[in-house]
Amino acid sequence: MSDSLGPAVSEVNSRLKSRLFPGSLIRWDRRRFSACVAAIAAAWMTVLGARYVVLGFADVRGGLGLGVDEGTLLSSAYAAGDVVGVVIGCWLATALSLRRVLLGATLLFMATSVLMAFSPPYAAQVIVRFAQGMAGGVLLPMAIVALLRTLPARHRALALALYTSASTLAPQLAAAITGWLLDHWGWRALFLANLLPGIFALIAGFYGLPRERLRLRPLLHMDRFGMLLFVGGLGMLACAFDQGNRLDWLQATPIRVLLFAGTVAICGFIYHVVRVRHDRLLNVELLSRRNIVLGILGILPFSVAVTGCSYVIPQFLIQIHSYHPRELGAVLWDAGWPQLISFAGAVVCLDRKWLGGPRRLLVLGGVLVATGALHDSLNIDGSWEGGELRIGQILQGLGLPLILLPLLYLYVGDLLPREGLHAAMAFNVMRSICGTAGLAWVSTLDRVREQTRSNVLMDHVSTSSAAVSARLDALISAVSMRSSGSDQATEQALHLLASNVRLQSQILAHADTLAAIAVVTLIGAVLAAFMMPYGSGHPSSNVRHA
Repeated sequence: MSDSLGPAVSEVNSRLKSRLFPGSLIRWDRRRFSACVAAIAAAWMTVLGARYVVLGFADVRGGLGLGVDEGTLLSSAYAAGDVVGVVIGCWLATALSLRRVLLGATLLFMATSVLMAFSPPYAAQVIVRFAQGMAGGVLLPMAIVALLRTLPARHRALALALYTSASTLAPQLAAAITGWLLDHWGWRALFLANLLPGIFALIAGFYGLPRERLRLRPLLHMDRFGMLLFVGGLGMLACAFDQGNRLDWLQATPIRVLLFAGTVAICGFIYHVVRVRHDRLLNVELLSRRNIVLGILGILPFSVAVTGCSYVIPQFLIQIHSYHPRELGAVLWDAGWPQLISFAGAVVCLDRKWLGGPRRLLVLGGVLVATGALHDSLNIDGSWEGGELRIGQILQGLGLPLILLPLLYLYVGDLLPREGLHAAMAFNVMRSICGTAGLAWVSTLDRVREQTRSNVLMDHVSTSSAAVSARLDALISAVSMRSSGSDQATEQALHLLASNVRLQSQILAHADTLAAIAVVTLIGAVLAAFMMPYGSGHPSSNVRHA
């Protein structure tokens, strides 16, 4: 009886697999597997390395012996290097091959990590940090191109899921890793930790990435003037966005100069490419396809959406509850593990075209993230700690992959194979600039709302004299035993009252910021509804319909 059931069970299993995963399963040879490992390891090394420094910035700054202003310049150097590296890396890959550029950028990222760990002089730190950002900017577009070239077209959703996991899942894991490294090994380990994934990327990439011949024509016929305008303008804008909140934006002359010069350079580059010289550095024809344009624009709401669980919640826990990076890991992991479920479900839905396709998944992701941010905004208060944030974190964790993965899926569906590097450059330039600009907008909004809330609360306190007197009397009696006289007790009580006002204004500001993030994410979901079905804007599709 069991022998007769065996073939039937096998047939049912094979049919179920074919239904869930159309087409034949991936035939993994060693080189293909190694190429995928190299791309994933390089992307994760880049995102984790940047996130380590952000979360452990106070320890890194103290270890390097830097002040606040000096430390922020290192951040700006990395941001400028990141966006410059995207352009230079994609251009070099057309001449030197993807393999050479990816392996070279991996080596550069590892070398700069080691140099930063050994505390070079400050001028060298800025240069090294810029070079590290440039290496990171090279690696992310190379990673997605390597994955799309390695995996067959029928497994495009899987390739994109492996790539986007670095942007959505790695930042959540970085919090726990940062805390552990600081507790056991100190701030230098935040840089040296990049060596492990870097070694994996080098070994796997050296074995698995295909060798290609050198093509010197792109190097010899480079549009030097266009390149200078493009990378110079992007670098200045990145520095302006990174330093804008600290210097109060247009109130500071350096920010005005950087914004004006960067905007003029970018406008000059666009005119140069469109009117003067049609150079291969930027394929203007891509901007004639709706999903390409909306995909690029959709990066901005995603960049704002991801700050809810990567910036606002950590800031709330650090400011209100004095959390350490090691304590943030458990809270942010609530936005991490749901992504495993979301990625798996999204890959199956995209392959099988369930739930109406990628556009509906994209809208669903935006609604989930907005709901999670709005839930935290309406319920956040001074008594909230890690456990109370779980529902909002889980909703955002479920939604983030459903935003970025379908967005990229629709984006690459309108591309020809030869357009991969140009499209990767356009997407990652916007990723870098929008990531810096989105964080600048959120941090500025958080600061401005805190100031506004503080002024309102102080006005309320000053007009409620009876309530204020009663509160002050209670505080004076509480601190009088630790004071040398009535004047000192009154001064301490006023200080405590001001501290309470500041604390409440910070809580209310975080709530306002989360509500604003929810609104921006919903706007992004509406924008997704205007995207065309997958592949409808592909050049071959236009030829068939002509």
